[in-house]
Amino acid sequence: MLSGGEYGEIALSNFGKNDDSLLDKTQGYAIADTLEEGYAFYSAGIKTDISRTDRSQGSVKVLRADMPEDTSQAVVKFQIEKNSGETKTMYFLTWDAAMFYLEESKEHQKNEEYKLWKKLEILLLKDTIAGKSINKMLDKVYLPAEITLRSEGDEPHTLTGKGNYLFMTGRQDVTIENINVVGNISFPGDTAVLRLGEGVAGLENVTVPSGKAEIVIEKGAEIPKTVSYTHLTLPTIYSVYISVAPVSLKKKQVST
Repeated sequence: MLSGGEYGEIALSNFGKNDDSLLDKTQGYAIADTLEEGYAFYSAGIKTDISRTDRSQGSVKVLRADMPEDTSQAVVKFQIEKNSGETKTMYFLTWDAAMFYLEESKEHQKNEEYKLWKKLEILLLKDTIAGKSINKMLDKVYLPAEITLRSEGDEPHTLTGKGNYLFMTGRQDVTIENINVVGNISFPGDTAVLRLGEGVAGLENVTVPSGKAEIVIEKGAEIPKTVSYTHLTLPTIYSVYISVAPVSLKKKQVST
């Protein structure tokens, strides 16, 4: 068992079993099972949760789990309010890593931790570029029904994509404010509300791939260049802003 040290790579060599074997904690096959009790993996000073299905992990240290984190290099922070009233803070080195922690997967559906969350704030700490297309996050059966995406502090930070989706929600009510999101987001409906608050700018396309959604654009927010949808409820405030800003609404079947 690992109780200290720095590792260039930890890998499951010639592991022929499937992911279900890794997900079964009783078998102890996953990299996460190599830790001595009371220890954790750290990457660039930040405590790192390694997926049970990961078969390799590079550049990590094993330190005591109560070791303070160095958050100076963090890009994203989760501020979590639990049903109990307790709060929890998590840091991530990249946008991709933060979204991976929330993505829809068999492993995450089995994670009881998410069910303890009441609200989730995703805070961008500095300008960053997303390295890949983000998978859809868990839906509101697992994650909180209310999620906020914003910059930390008064000045908006910029999240930039490369023609890919930057944010793919799971039917939650989502508020985005004080942030430049230069790229595309996917917002499945099912009577959910997407609220674009003051300081939001740069959105190229909001895709509503399924269900009915309401998009509310508040004063001080920039309207997305396009909104692609199948069924969409547009409140009055949206119609007013359309009349004074360039935007096109594309009613079409959209796939993600």
